[in-house]
Parts: sequence; C-alpha cells; structure tokens
Amino acid sequence: MKITQLNAFASPGATLLRIETDSGLRGYGECRTLPASDLALLKQAAIGADPAAYEIARARLADSPGAQAALNMALLDVLGKQAKAPIYSLLGGATRHKVRLLTALTDLAAQMRAGERAFVVPLATPKGSRLNFVANTVEQLTKLREQAGDNVDFVLDAQGKLVPAEAGNLSAALERFHLLWFDEPCPIANLAAVRKLAKENVTPLGFGRSITKPAGVPDLFREQAIDVLRLDIRLHGISQIRRLAVVAETYYTAVAPFNDGGPIASAAAIQLAASMPNFVIQQVGALSSAVVSGLPAPRDGFLPLPTAPGLGITINDSALERFPEAV
Repeated sequence: MKITQLNAFASPGATLLRIETDSGLRGYGECRTLPASDLALLKQAAIGADPAAYEIARARLADSPGAQAALNMALLDVLGKQAKAPIYSLLGGATRHKVRLLTALTDLAAQMRAGERAFVVPLATPKGSRLNFVANTVEQLTKLREQAGDNVDFVLDAQGKLVPAEAGNLSAALERFHLLWFDEPCPIANLAAVRKLAKENVTPLGFGRSITKPAGVPDLFREQAIDVLRLDIRLHGISQIRRLAVVAETYYTAVAPFNDGGPIASAAAIQLAASMPNFVIQQVGALSSAVVSGLPAPRDGFLPLPTAPGLGITINDSALERFPEAV
C-alpha cells in the first residue's frame, strides 16, 4: 500500500491533512498552520510512502514538527482502517475503557451541564503588586470552587508568563485548592530555577507545551522538575508522544498531552490517551464540527473509547473541501 495523493486544507489556525492510498483508504491529520516550505517537505515525504513506515516519515520531517505530527495521525488512521481497528489497538491495546477529559474554561455552568468536569483556567496577566496578583488569583479560584462544588478539578494555566519567583509565591498560595497541576508557570529555559520551584512547592507542575524536539524532554525528568508531561499533539503526533510517555513512566511522571485544536486533533489525542499506562487526563479542543463527527459527548467528565477503525471519526469530505487548499 502506497500514498498516492496528499491534500492540505487551510482551516482557521490549522492545517487539515488528507492522504489517499492506492487501496482507496483515506487518512486525516491536523496541525497548526504550516508555511509553504513545510508543505513542500510534507508532500515529498508522503507521496509514494508506505503508511506502515510512519517512523521513517517522521524522521524525514524532523525539522517540521507540525507537518510530521499531522502526517503521523493520517498514516496511523490509514493503518487502523486497513486493520479495521482503532489506532490504540495498534499501539499495544487499550489501557482503560474511557478517557478523562480536560477543557478550556469558557462558561462553567454550561460546560458542567454538557458533562465536563475538569477545566483549564487561564491565569490573568500579572498587574500591580505581587501581593495583589496572588490575592486576585486566589479570589478567582475560590469563586470557581464555590460555583463548581467538589466534583470538579481545575488546572491553572500561566502559559510561561511568570518569572520563577512569582511562580513560587503563587504556587505556595494555591496549595489549598488541590489543583490537578499548575501549567507552564514559567519558561523552562532555566532548568535550575524550575527544579527549585518544583522542590519548594507541593502544587504539581506541568511542562512541555513549548517543546518542539524530543531531545528537550529527558532533561525535565533528570532534573526532577516536572510532575505532568504536556507535549502538544499538534507538534509531536501520536507515536512520538507515545514513545516519550514510556520514558516518562520510568520517572513516575504522568502524561496529559496538550491539545487546543479541532476535532481531528482531539480524536488523535483520545486514541493516544487510550494507549498510555501513565496517562492522567486529556485536554481536548472541539469534539465535532461540520467536517468531523462520530465522537460521543462527554459524560461525567469522561469519553468512552471510540471503537470505529482508525481515528474513530467520520469525515465529511465535501465540507472539508470547502476550505481553501493550503499553499
């Protein structure tokens, strides 16, 4: 089986990938918006390739993380459809029967009615004195906890905006909220400062969203600077995160892949989550759209594992083709 055609479509904030094989099977992937140079590399790596050689394709696209991530999803989608099995069955089988979901906080009451039970809370940009900043954040989380009750969990997302000293003060003040973790509290460029932050505070720390190369991950483990590994599925794809999760397991580190993309990326993330023993929770963006359907709605914070082949979703190619071709 060989890839005979590749189409890339420009969706808002994303590139949606479709590959077709000489057997008629189609596979789909998603990444962040790709520049024209990366699209050219993607076509060179894909056309004529055997979908089973997805690790070779990944190596050929090592300088374009997004392109390799989208192609990896699409190749595994094809292999799953060929085997008439979900992707997680190709990765060693399911390690659970449902996946816990994490979503960005937009409207807490409405999201809870929709079956969501764990939320990413964006950290406000620090303004004024450090004391006021900490107090305002504590007040925000206190109100959310009162509104949500005890059966909801929160992740505070700093997006690497704080310096280590600010992150340390805030982390200490957050201990009583029992956050799932404090996400990207500061940049990871200074690992010594990150290690000090992890050592001095009880609140778990999540890092990895900004890492584009797998070589940047082991140092986080060796420095004991991380509690939750947060690699972006739209930069690493399924198989690369699955491989790095094995390394994380040897350091007793949980894995909660980052995903703020559309339903193709969310479907890929759910397949990945189902296959990892040290998985803790999966952040998802959209679960359905005019292009993608087939994933059930969350129930009590969980999503049952898809059983359909490949990514486990249905693609409306007519709707997909309404997007312009990426160039």
